[in-house]
Amino acid sequence: MSAGRTASRENSWRKYPLTFMQIIGSAKESLRKILLRGEFDEYPDEKKMHCTARLVELLDQYSDELHTNAESNPEKNFLMEEIMVLEETKGIWLPNFLPRTAFLTVHQRKVNGISSIPTSFAEKVWNYVEEVVISVIMRHSDKYHQLQLPFRRAGQNLIAKMKERSVDWVMEIVEMEKLTYYTRNPEYLSDWNKRMSYQHSFLKAVLPAEEWPSFSKAVLPKEEWPSVPMGAMAVDSFSKLGLPYEEWSSFSKVWPEGFGKIEVEKLRQFRHVLPQAFDMKMRMTAYWKIVLRRLVDCMALHLQLSVSKLVNKEFEKEIVDELMGASGGIERMLDESPSVNAKRLKINKSIELLQKSKEVVAKIMD
Repeated sequence: MSAGRTASRENSWRKYPLTFMQIIGSAKESLRKILLRGEFDEYPDEKKMHCTARLVELLDQYSDELHTNAESNPEKNFLMEEIMVLEETKGIWLPNFLPRTAFLTVHQRKVNGISSIPTSFAEKVWNYVEEVVISVIMRHSDKYHQLQLPFRRAGQNLIAKMKERSVDWVMEIVEMEKLTYYTRNPEYLSDWNKRMSYQHSFLKAVLPAEEWPSFSKAVLPKEEWPSVPMGAMAVDSFSKLGLPYEEWSSFSKVWPEGFGKIEVEKLRQFRHVLPQAFDMKMRMTAYWKIVLRRLVDCMALHLQLSVSKLVNKEFEKEIVDELMGASGGIERMLDESPSVNAKRLKINKSIELLQKSKEVVAKIMD
């Protein structure tokens, strides 16, 4: 390498580190403002860059998708899945015993049904953050085009790493949910107890009268019965009205609270497991609310922490490594392109030829 090129490269090394550190500093502050503090004075008219609001919208969409998924529909195959699982997990133990395997089997099926939603959300969030980060970097380096390519590459590499970490974390969370069922949230027990208070009424509406617990017969004349069958959760009110109990199990549909209209004819075929199935359904319904809330809350906290790490720790390190580290970003940037090298060689040859011509002319003059 010639002395001139060496000096030029040394000057560039003194120039570019200062320049790109200034760019990194200003870009980092912009990212803090729009990603962490919710300030968007630098982008007042670009809604895409109002990041905290957009991230909340993405989180709301994620929550809605979880809650509207078929697995979150309480009317879906009411009690039938529980009945089928109970039939396949029965064993030699006390009657009316709810096996752990039965509940876990239904729970795992439900978790599997929504397992792709958290992963898809994590990828969607980081795709959005990548657009924001690249946009900020390009804006702050727009006067230094030779730095923009390594800046963009560093930003893309950083987001790819953050996305991979988030997806791994999400998959681990989903696996934890599938492994067991647990909560300390008191709402689970209160919700389950409330729903189980309807079991007696539900069974009265579904089972034949001779299989009910004993209670006094009603006295209200038939012409005074309600004209529209009421839901199973309202069956107890029939006894208060005096509706003859022999008629309670004649309904083909019931309306359990929170479950919509339920066809009960097929349920009557499985009367031997109905109490257990109802219990398991109410437990699962109460617990599933906890699971969905946990998936949303944990994702929100993970997202906030990951974005904070991105801005405060990973951003500067990744770009410095790209431009000054082992990858030799600035070295590559300062290397001559083939076309420039060819022109330089051509000029050098012309200079050599001129020098030789000068020497020849000098000899002739002598």
